[in-house]
Amino acid sequence: MIILTYHNIVRRPPNVFNDVVRKWDKVSAFERQMQTLAEYFNVVPLHEIVSAIRAGKTLNRACAITFDDGYHGDYLYAAPALERFGFTATFYVITQRVREAGRYAPVDFDRLEALLQLTKQTHVDLTEFGFGVMPLADDEAKLDFIKKLTKQLKVTPAAIKKNLDASLDRQLAVPEENIAAYLQQEAYQMMNWEEIADLQGRGFTIGSHTRTHPALSQIDETQLEFEIGGSLQDLRERLGRRDLTLAYPFGKADHISAAAAAVAQRAGYSCALTSIKEINTPTTDVFQLRRIGFKDLMKMNGALNDSTTFAHHRSTPFGNDAAGEHDRAAS
Repeated sequence: MIILTYHNIVRRPPNVFNDVVRKWDKVSAFERQMQTLAEYFNVVPLHEIVSAIRAGKTLNRACAITFDDGYHGDYLYAAPALERFGFTATFYVITQRVREAGRYAPVDFDRLEALLQLTKQTHVDLTEFGFGVMPLADDEAKLDFIKKLTKQLKVTPAAIKKNLDASLDRQLAVPEENIAAYLQQEAYQMMNWEEIADLQGRGFTIGSHTRTHPALSQIDETQLEFEIGGSLQDLRERLGRRDLTLAYPFGKADHISAAAAAVAQRAGYSCALTSIKEINTPTTDVFQLRRIGFKDLMKMNGALNDSTTFAHHRSTPFGNDAAGEHDRAAS
């Protein structure tokens, strides 16, 4: 049983760093992907897969669709496309990054993209954090830097990450008002609460992606309660929904701890989703649900066709064009 993960659907990438590193899906590619799902899979609500797992059953050709982070592009472009195909989906929002008048709270990696795009500095010295002196003289050097940095930040303890962020701000020397102006681009906008409630009213499901999107393996239990339990309370107060699910930020094994899963269960979530690239089976832990990207699904087609679940789709013509450009690192 497949759970697909998306992040942001955009008309065009905001810059080369985003296009190469995060690879947000373009609208046209996303629509082709939905066409492929309509032809070869049974798109179901997430709760049907969870119920099947709890009952020890398999749902043939079942596929659930999820979106992480709560970007406005998902509201503008993904939701209407899903409705045209009669699909449902779950949208996971970062509750303290929801767009609100008077609040400036950018997602960390969005802000990092803006810093690198706007800085006039030709290098940054992060020797004290184990990176050494990193060149930033051109786009190629900046791409190399952002790839290395984003990978490491996901497994950096919160206190060290705070100091590293402060060092970057000081050295890259970009006024905060310039960063804020850059992040006004449509691609970086988050949904507001009215849009989130509208999605729920249209039959989509809203879930938690924590309050601020930290790597849960790198924070203590007090912070875990704030992020996981706090975001659940935020959503219950805003949307009036009791049955909620959680998507772990970043979502790989290194980014999740046993303590995080325990807090999620204790808080009252019905399940939690990782970004570990596997298919779910009747024995999958519902607090360690697996998710894959659409491009991963295309690569796995051979394995799927060898399984009894997909045996009657041995000739499924999953073409590369349908995969579009989705292969973003988990976030």
